Amino acid sequence: MKEREEVAVITGAARGIGHRVSFVLAEERFRIAANELHEPEETLEALRSTGTEALSVPGDVSTRRRYAA
Repeated sequence: MKEREEVAVITGAARGIGHRVSFVLAEERFRIAANELHEPEETLEALRSTGTEALSVPGDVSTRRRYAA
């Protein structure tokens, strides 16, 4: 099956809603960029075990000031 070109960036991917959304989008063949404060290694391993391309994008997006130009 051909992989999708789209990449989903999921904030809070290690737990809760973000975790579940990661797997729902993986089922739709999205590649996943998991954003968390710390490396979401268990989530990445579980996604990769399904054949999904997944990588970590560590960071805190909770404060706009950190990313303002």
